[in-house]
Amino acid sequence: QPVTNFVATLDDSSVDMSWTLPIGANAVDIMARDTTGGVIGPWVEKESLTWYPGDILGVGQCHASAPCTSYSLAGLALGHTYDIDVHSEKGLSIATDVWSTAPGGGPGITSITMPAPPPPPPPTKPVAVSRFTATARTHAIVIAWGALSNATEYVYSWRAHGTAAFASKAVPGGVTSVVVPNLVAGKKYDFEVRGTNSAGPGVLSSMIQQVAGANKLGTPKAPKLASVAGHKLKTTWTATAGATSYLVQYRLVGGAWKTLKVTAGKSATSPKLVAKKSYDVRIRPYDGLVGGAYSAPTRVKVK
Repeated sequence: QPVTNFVATLDDSSVDMSWTLPIGANAVDIMARDTTGGVIGPWVEKESLTWYPGDILGVGQCHASAPCTSYSLAGLALGHTYDIDVHSEKGLSIATDVWSTAPGGGPGITSITMPAPPPPPPPTKPVAVSRFTATARTHAIVIAWGALSNATEYVYSWRAHGTAAFASKAVPGGVTSVVVPNLVAGKKYDFEVRGTNSAGPGVLSSMIQQVAGANKLGTPKAPKLASVAGHKLKTTWTATAGATSYLVQYRLVGGAWKTLKVTAGKSATSPKLVAKKSYDVRIRPYDGLVGGAYSAPTRVKVK
């Protein structure tokens, strides 16, 4: 016979049930099936309670002081809908095709919708990144930082040291290192980064600095000199690999070096010099602000 007077009510995240055992039954199976969204799942035994006449109550056991007539079913998924049923048993005979009966004698299968899961907590703004570093590369600097679990994006900024305005770019939250390219070799740059998410911009990192790297410059060949009209000297030279500009210097033999020109080209003409005097000229290649070695000087007499 089925259990009678079956009642199932929701109590927070569990289902409290009670029933009346039929005469002769000594056990019950508590059954549930997931019916969320109209998709009917299979019946699953959630618990089996067996009557024991002894005084020791073990798992799944009940006796005179704790009869098999009520149970609190936990562990059901929040937000899901379940059918709940209780089958009576006697020995190994299970009333698998006999449903519970509710008070009044009707079918006792009860549909219960579990409470919705609590909403996720609102996002908080990211904290400052850790392990923020800057590593020099040729005409570039690589910056890297430790990942933040709640950052959906990072905004990094850079500027030439001593200037006011920062340039900024954003990268997705999975990116934790970038190359900042097209920098001037030998120049110092400032860097900052912060994580962002739907709550807004996070805490700005501490500022760090790094100097952009330069090409390794070879020693240039001695320049060529020619005395030209107007008591001047015209200097030409061949390019040095990796150089972006050249410092050109001259001097009266025995005198101090003077700067003639800084140029990205490969020629320079001196101002009017003293006729019949000999002059030395040398060049020094630069990559950005990083200078290489001076060439050997070339000497010529001004006409």
